Amino acid sequence: MTTEDILHRKVPKETNENPTPQGLYGQKIIEKVPSYDTAGSEKIISGINNSFIILGRDRHSSKASGAGGRGFTQCGSIDLIAGLDSSNGPSRKLRNPNFFTDAARVYITQKGKISNYFGIDKGSEIGDAKWRSGVGLKADQIVIHGSNHVKIVTGQARTKGEERNSLGGKIDTPGKIDLIAGNNTDDADSSPLSMFGSPESIFIKKVKTLQPAVKGDNLVDLIDELLQTLSDLQNQTFANKTAILKLATATASHFHEVCTPGGPSTPSFMLLGQLIPTISKSFVSLPDSTLIEWNLSTMRENYLNPNFATYINSKNVNLT
Repeated sequence: MTTEDILHRKVPKETNENPTPQGLYGQKIIEKVPSYDTAGSEKIISGINNSFIILGRDRHSSKASGAGGRGFTQCGSIDLIAGLDSSNGPSRKLRNPNFFTDAARVYITQKGKISNYFGIDKGSEIGDAKWRSGVGLKADQIVIHGSNHVKIVTGQARTKGEERNSLGGKIDTPGKIDLIAGNNTDDADSSPLSMFGSPESIFIKKVKTLQPAVKGDNLVDLIDELLQTLSDLQNQTFANKTAILKLATATASHFHEVCTPGGPSTPSFMLLGQLIPTISKSFVSLPDSTLIEWNLSTMRENYLNPNFATYINSKNVNLT
């Protein structure tokens, strides 16, 4: 069989009639793709290159999984899959959906446990996962792009009347927003010796990995007050320096009145020779007050002025 015969045998008729080589410019291409293991309630819209839209009931893997596998009602789902079982390599085997081996997924469920399906750390959530509606996205890279604005919001909508959750229950309090890099929120060991495998001791402090975000405006106010306090302290320090030097000069050169025909005593040469130099030497390491004020003013401008690149607040990201 010639090479031309092999190509004619492999290329489908639709591609064969198009002079463009297969696969280029979006033309059809022959490749191994798995088959989706369809459940009885599912309607499948599939492409020829491992892409699927599944309309059915909640399940995250086998037909026995999820709310649909348990026989629950009111658990409709929409599942978008690009690359079924992609991480296991090309094949023509029958495969169930799997959030850990599929290349990219957008999953919408009326009733499920979305965090459990994706294997996500519990974070700041309290209690066990509940059956709720959910939307999950997973891929090697995810981009959310708002040409004008992006908001991540929890809590009820600002609308007339009372909004309820997907099961008709009350939305008591707004949930938290957890940004978790590495999918791990276990407490960390703060001891510098822990990296060397040193045993735990009473000096080791556990530090929370998941912590509250700092509010920028409040941080600006705090740092501004700290800088002002430092300025006040340094002014008081130099005022004390001046007063102490005056006191030392007066003490070292003072006269004692004596009841003798010779009149007042002479100043103490020991105090005069030691007191003033000793006190002056103790202050010599202190920078000039003008220099300190300049440094504090520079810090305030560099980090607390919104017009500078080193401003500690983001110009585009806000949080509550």
